[in-house]
Amino acid sequence: MSWDNGLNRRQARTLRQLAEAYLQRLQEGLANTSPGTPPEPGERTRPYIRFRLAIDEVTNAIQKLRRIETS
Repeated sequence: MSWDNGLNRRQARTLRQLAEAYLQRLQEGLANTSPGTPPEPGERTRPYIRFRLAIDEVTNAIQKLRRIETS
């Protein structure tokens, strides 16, 4: 079952707005992180890569939510 099953337009709009705010925070974090920054203790992935992956996921979710809003 997908996370977006059964959402109505109002719910999709609310989630999209939250996701857009979160995306802005991720982009700010990415801007303050160098690609050469080493991983934090206990982490295997560099912070820059984690931000890029999270931005991609949130961007995809926003696109899905927009499709629900306009359907």
